[in-house]
Amino acid sequence: MHRTSAVIAALTLVAVTHVVGTADAEAITPSRPSSTDSADPALDRHIVGFRHSMGLATDASRMAAAQRAQNASEELFGVPLTDAEYRELAFRQTVVANDAALSRSAVLDRFGPERLAGVWMDNQEGGQLTVGVTGQVDAIYQFLAGRVHHPDRLTVRRMQSSMVELEKVARRIGVRAPEHMNLGISGVKVDERANVVRVLARHDPARVQDWLSSWLQTDAEVRVEQGAVTPVGTQYMDSPPFRGGQQIESLSYICTSGFVASGGGRDYVVTAGHCGRAGDAWTQVVHPIGVADRSDVTNTDAMRIPNGWYGTNEVTLSYDPDFGGYYRKITSSQSSANDAVGQISCITGKNFGGLRCGEIITRGYSVNISLEDGRTLTYTNGREVDADCNPGDSGGPALYGKQARGIISVKVTRFLANDTCVYVHIGPALNQLGLTDVRTTPGGIL
Repeated sequence: MHRTSAVIAALTLVAVTHVVGTADAEAITPSRPSSTDSADPALDRHIVGFRHSMGLATDASRMAAAQRAQNASEELFGVPLTDAEYRELAFRQTVVANDAALSRSAVLDRFGPERLAGVWMDNQEGGQLTVGVTGQVDAIYQFLAGRVHHPDRLTVRRMQSSMVELEKVARRIGVRAPEHMNLGISGVKVDERANVVRVLARHDPARVQDWLSSWLQTDAEVRVEQGAVTPVGTQYMDSPPFRGGQQIESLSYICTSGFVASGGGRDYVVTAGHCGRAGDAWTQVVHPIGVADRSDVTNTDAMRIPNGWYGTNEVTLSYDPDFGGYYRKITSSQSSANDAVGQISCITGKNFGGLRCGEIITRGYSVNISLEDGRTLTYTNGREVDADCNPGDSGGPALYGKQARGIISVKVTRFLANDTCVYVHIGPALNQLGLTDVRTTPGGIL
């Protein structure tokens, strides 16, 4: 039995394939926008969208109260919040950090993989850590309630398909999709909260649905959406001295620097692999960064650039030539097993004037895109976050507070929902590049 349904969505890469000349880059003098500037409708939409996704009120009086509050919400979440909202969202992140991975492993170990259907923070329901299971709801709730740190924030819910089945279906589609490039399948993901596999097709979702029905035998629900995945890179707001989160240029691409990471006794700038090939020389406002010595676009999307003088742990969140830069020191790196759907992550890139934050929608986004240089971008562990990114942001940092989480990879454009962004998790990216640690101590700045 196989169930599919068609809706509209799309995937897009976010690297820029046009390089701005030196004079053009130096001539740009952008202002530093504030997320509280009501004159920018795009920022207002992001604030409203963020509040709605978190289950917070979006009426004018509540948003005005958030604007007046004096707390660190914009620094942590990229949007203004009231004091109570700020404390609540910060606490939800603590619940995820303490109990998501614990709950996931506990169900797998005690009840087996056929029982676990997902673990996520349900922000719409007031911040409940929700464990989806295919049966034994009461027994699993009692088992977990005695082990988690926050049992009052625990919900166990019955679902149809296990994560094992959903991930199996997603892998099968992902393996066969490259053999049928004419179908335009550019993304496949497991949606834990909806308990479905979502397939993103650029052209004709009904045709993709017919193709899946002809061979895919499963009881799991599969939904086909029309949309596009595209790489993203950065175009504006150079902010020397050089740090992460800033525009970098090669002969062919403009992207964004990510983090500094170490391996083999030296430091490397880490960015997106689809931004170029090994052997490409990279600069930032004509200053040389280095020559990439490894660039991978299969299994993950990462590139490393050896650099002997850029050893800082800082990333740029915004820059204004009149007022200077706003930087964040990275002091830790997240394990790839410790995030969860519903957890908040933030992204920044050269197109940003600060942080853009949103909840993680999926931990397993599969991407399959043909690149202009003849390579195929394929990976299965992308994290989709409910925040937008644009061409030029590729390689930019994904973070939360002072914690490194990933590297911006692709933009997801959908016709019936908000655009989103996918980052590759920092753990698999470092492993693929032969690196060990993100730089977490201050160092030299170019």
